[in-house]
Amino acid sequence: GVIPWHRWGISDAHFWPDAEYLFTMNTSQVQSACTGTPPRSGSPSPRRAAVGFRIPVKSSQPFPGGERVVSLLSAGGFVVWNATSGELLAENQERRIEEVRVLHSSDLLLARVREGGSDGSSGFMIMNSSTGRELHPLGQTGNVHSFDVSPCGKKVLIANSSGLFLWDGPTGTLELEVDLLATTGTRAKLSRGGARVFAEKSNLLYVWNGTTGKMLRTVTMPGDIYDYAIDHDGRRVVAAVE
Repeated sequence: GVIPWHRWGISDAHFWPDAEYLFTMNTSQVQSACTGTPPRSGSPSPRRAAVGFRIPVKSSQPFPGGERVVSLLSAGGFVVWNATSGELLAENQERRIEEVRVLHSSDLLLARVREGGSDGSSGFMIMNSSTGRELHPLGQTGNVHSFDVSPCGKKVLIANSSGLFLWDGPTGTLELEVDLLATTGTRAKLSRGGARVFAEKSNLLYVWNGTTGKMLRTVTMPGDIYDYAIDHDGRRVVAAVE
């Protein structure tokens, strides 16, 4: 049903880690997914979570456990804040950060940074979520088509016109490089632990071994692929086709 408090100003929404509450943006508030009432005592309160946090944001993502939230600022950069008190814990506004993701396996964030110029080039940086500081780049720039973080939160897959690049996020180590014909439509995705790597091109879905880079399968769909999703183990795929 419709949550009565949330009929305006919402740019995105997803479930809190415990799946009981719904997290919505731009208000940066937590609501009960079932009734629209504030969460029970001891859980993040929408009124308290909003205190001192009126900065326009593009998107937000909770950390595992739901105690902290990272928000991408509309003006560039990000902030990490306490979901219960609204206290600002860390921030980085020094670079034009276009996207930010939580690496669930560690106290790290993955940030996509616009490099400047008219070609749409961007790079990736691993950030410390406790301080907001840059730790190390993933060393991949260019016109990025897509990127994905594995369900385990350790592996980062980047697809650009040169190919697919699989990185270990916490260490910044390049583990796998796969050549792929340039296509602006490539959407690359990872299974749990990066065991399998997926990418689409037109009506074709490619599957590689994430350790060896060996091509495992090419699946021909009945039409161009709009989008697709894989289960955590990479054994089943659902695709929306033309």
